[in-house]
Amino acid sequence: MRPASPPSSSTACTRSGATDPTGPRPARHPADKELNKGAVFFDDFAGTVEREVPSYAGATVNTETGALETTPPDYDRLELGSFPEGVLHKFDYAFWYRNLQDNVALRVDRYLSTPPAEATD
Repeated sequence: MRPASPPSSSTACTRSGATDPTGPRPARHPADKELNKGAVFFDDFAGTVEREVPSYAGATVNTETGALETTPPDYDRLELGSFPEGVLHKFDYAFWYRNLQDNVALRVDRYLSTPPAEATD
């Protein structure tokens, strides 16, 4: 994941395939930040929530590179850790945490409600 602009980044692999964390939509349609149900930032060492921000950032899939792009409102204050400038993989879950949480719950419910396939002899 990388910021849409600025800063620019050329670290995306041309064969990558991002998934829009706000939900399925054609890659050419950006997801507005209002579709973001909430970013959740954790203290990685204490395991506690530092802050939660609804409608934190939107996203779009770059159709040329396949990379997910976003522009967080507080990019200059984010600690990227060991990632290079413009690479936001550290925040893949945090930026869209509540969307991912809902998606996981939906998938688990669908899986558990699907009857097992009958054995064939």
